[in-house]
Amino acid sequence: MAALYTIASPHLYGIIFRILPHEDQASGVLEGMFKDIWENRHNSRYERADILNVLRAQAHRAAIEHKLANQFSVRALPGVGRLESRPYIKDKLAALKPDDLELLRAAYLDALPLDRLSLKFGAQSRDISTRLSQLVSQLLEAGS
Repeated sequence: MAALYTIASPHLYGIIFRILPHEDQASGVLEGMFKDIWENRHNSRYERADILNVLRAQAHRAAIEHKLANQFSVRALPGVGRLESRPYIKDKLAALKPDDLELLRAAYLDALPLDRLSLKFGAQSRDISTRLSQLVSQLLEAGS
């Protein structure tokens, strides 16, 4: 675990810091992420996949969830995904094209890495990345 932290943490911190440009928030999210990894270290998702791709997706998702949770003060409903439990985002999600909704679910709920997303959706990784950024921006704008 120490070796994984040493190797991956600078890269993961960079991903998180791009979304949360405050050192205390970014380091807190990274710490929480590694705590979760330690608690779930025997989970099969870490054994079957390229660990760095899984961690990249997890870091990106954790940073966005932290940003959403701290930007808007709406409590999550039990048993419902944090993002989908926000009324204004529910409406925004309902208005999305089915392909966009499927992309968001695959990226943030299923934590598929970018290379698998590009295979699944038949697009280049940079196009998938750009589209995800656009969709997240739309959702963030929904609550402002």
